[in-house]
Amino acid sequence: MKTQSAFLAFFLLLPASISVAAGETVSSNSTVPADAIHVSDFQHLDEAIRALSGSAKGGTVMLKAGRYIGTRPLVLSRTNGVPSKDSERRINVWAEPGKDVVLDFSALRDMDNPSGNGITITGDDYHLRSLVVEKAGHNGIFVAGNRNLIENCVTRYNGFIGLQIGLSKGVTNPGNYASSNLILNCDSCRNFDPYPVRSDTGKPAPGNDADGFGCKSNPGQGNRFYGCRSWENADDGWDFYKSNIGIEVVNCWSWHEGDPKVFTGEYDKANGHPADTNLFDLNKPHPKSPGTTVAQHMSDWGGNGNGFKLGGANSHARHTVKNCIAFDENYGQKGQKGFDENDNREKIVIIGCTAFNNKKNYYFPYASGMVQPFASSTNRVAQLYAAGLFVFTNNIGFGGELGDELGQFSDKLIVPSAEAQKQIADAVWKAARAPRKPDGTLPDLVIRK
Repeated sequence: MKTQSAFLAFFLLLPASISVAAGETVSSNSTVPADAIHVSDFQHLDEAIRALSGSAKGGTVMLKAGRYIGTRPLVLSRTNGVPSKDSERRINVWAEPGKDVVLDFSALRDMDNPSGNGITITGDDYHLRSLVVEKAGHNGIFVAGNRNLIENCVTRYNGFIGLQIGLSKGVTNPGNYASSNLILNCDSCRNFDPYPVRSDTGKPAPGNDADGFGCKSNPGQGNRFYGCRSWENADDGWDFYKSNIGIEVVNCWSWHEGDPKVFTGEYDKANGHPADTNLFDLNKPHPKSPGTTVAQHMSDWGGNGNGFKLGGANSHARHTVKNCIAFDENYGQKGQKGFDENDNREKIVIIGCTAFNNKKNYYFPYASGMVQPFASSTNRVAQLYAAGLFVFTNNIGFGGELGDELGQFSDKLIVPSAEAQKQIADAVWKAARAPRKPDGTLPDLVIRK
């Protein structure tokens, strides 16, 4: 454990432009094409997307301000896009600049299967921007295609994962599905699955699977999350269950996951917040337990409550997590970790992260237990990275009730002074509650070690 009393400030900020595919960059300041198709209701939105999806050239659908009532999933299925540096091939589905656009899938809220997804992207080269997707019965946004960009979107109050990259359970990935997708500056909150049943007991366990973000069930290569926030979801912030190819997560934040009181309304009441009328109605009958309501099963809560869950089912993937923050993860039924390898049998890369006030801040018993053959030196991180070994450097941790599991890396953890800990916690909480900047990037945050 390295105790640090000196104050060294560094900013958690995104670069001005980010590579989407080979040689291509994206910026939030994309201009609206003159030939954009403008729509104001769900029917015309669906029709416009279907029309463009039949073209290899691409185009733009521009959504006017308002609430779009989805009575069926919005399916983006174009498969004849050609990988190119030319962004004109992309099909854009954008909210009008500065306007509030909500895709409301309440009509699907009781469909806890893929037919209840809000948006399903099985195709390639789509760009979703500045959309709120809410109240779907399953995933808010499900991405199984390639080279898609989801930017400045919000997924909330959905009945499964807010935004998921991957394939349906049991589907084998030949290597060219669900790959090279970028999730940029997105938020995901208060997603809750009311109807899951535990496979080991056969009993209902609300909250078992509803993560903020997921990249799971055999995704392809090259998937990335940049500048995203996840909070108050039923299960985890990020979940990489059954992901056997490395995923990159940069400048992302997660807090207060896995708390059943968020979904009973007790959390808001205790904190002086107004009642959230968008929450799922727990008095609904439970379809898999006749004669009962969902409320009667909330005591058998299934949410884990991890910030970044980086594996599952003995997966093998060398994920890279940089400049990410996990805090206030104390509420799930067995998780409650900031950063968790979760049975990942590969050597993960954790650089410049911050974890505080979780039951466990860092949990890497397998990765940290591997022999490290390199002596301490200025290029040790580069050596470890090149050799495919566990990299754990420049990470902050404090306030973990149950300590960490970092093996021989325990002395690499930076533990700030008591004064610095308070300043870090105050700064992070303030930034977490702040709105995003006008360009969609995260609020400025300075962490002092």
